[in-house]
Amino acid sequence: MNKSRFQRFIENSVLSFLSLIKIIMLSKIFFRNKFPLKSQKDCVVLGNGPSLNPCLENHREFLANKDLFAVNYFPVTDIYDQLKPRNYIVGALEFWYPDVTPDRLEKQQKLFNALATKTTWELNLFISYKARKYPFWLEIIKSNKNIKVTYYNETPTEGFRSFRYCAFRKNLGMPRPHNVMIPAILFSLNMGYDKIYLVGADHSWLPLIKVDDQNNVLLNQQHFYDESTSVYKTMANKGKGQRNLSEVLHKFYLAFKGHMELAEYSKHKGIEIINLTPGSFIDAYQKINLSNLKNA
Repeated sequence: MNKSRFQRFIENSVLSFLSLIKIIMLSKIFFRNKFPLKSQKDCVVLGNGPSLNPCLENHREFLANKDLFAVNYFPVTDIYDQLKPRNYIVGALEFWYPDVTPDRLEKQQKLFNALATKTTWELNLFISYKARKYPFWLEIIKSNKNIKVTYYNETPTEGFRSFRYCAFRKNLGMPRPHNVMIPAILFSLNMGYDKIYLVGADHSWLPLIKVDDQNNVLLNQQHFYDESTSVYKTMANKGKGQRNLSEVLHKFYLAFKGHMELAEYSKHKGIEIINLTPGSFIDAYQKINLSNLKNA
């Protein structure tokens, strides 16, 4: 149903007011890191989807002379110290929050140990302000002087466009960060790259959902580093428990909606986002086949 102009005004007024309250209560207003400076005019955001493998096998030269953004579990892979990304984003609290399952606690240690031992180049680490309350990860990486930490506010911000864009630009809020690609793309926009390319951004989860006879919602979340070994399992909520189907689908809805918001924000900033991921479910950005782009 199409909403009238009055309905949209009332809705945006309420959402802006609620978001402002969230920013005041949840965001660190008077302690904001400036975004790091870019070193190249273009960047590539490396998603962890399965399609990243053929991209790296067939088109690795495309990554040259571009700043790279890596996300989440990327540092534990062999590709991390080969590509040497300039920027790295931790987007899930299960990577730093202590109240999670034992297997996730083990992954936390493995992740930050990899960062500390493998990073021999200058790296911008983006991590939520909330992680400062649990400094175990900072103790692990503090001896590595190559890693510069930039904290960000992950506060969901909705409402009037001018209000949202102001919060995005000032690192006070963002579209709901239900996938790590959301903050990664937002930061690349705020750092002012001419063009932003996405690879490994499959987001092709929908065909990989099933519900068993005990009503457990199972999802096979494949990544480039575990495509052949990943199995169906439940989706946790904040590192423990499991989500029901409505919660899983709502999470995916918010992720795709976030991409739509970032596509609008990129047009506002005059920056082009190009999705080079074959078969990507993201329908917010222009899609180009990487082979065609290289031959153009």
